[in-house]
Amino acid sequence: MDDDLRAYLQGVKDQVHAQYEVIDDRYKSVESNINTLYDVYGGDKDYVALLENVRAQYRGVFGCLESC
Repeated sequence: MDDDLRAYLQGVKDQVHAQYEVIDDRYKSVESNINTLYDVYGGDKDYVALLENVRAQYRGVFGCLESC
């Protein structure tokens, strides 16, 4: 592999890693917000079901991105 191609691929890898870090930070923020909402509205069964649905969707998307 020549040096130009190696440098290009390293650049792509660095960009993907940077985007992953952004997504990871957003995921952690969403998790934190969900936990806060649990603390506030934990007694409402319908609201808890909604929060679990949102959490499952975010975990699904994040899990897919993480495995790529």
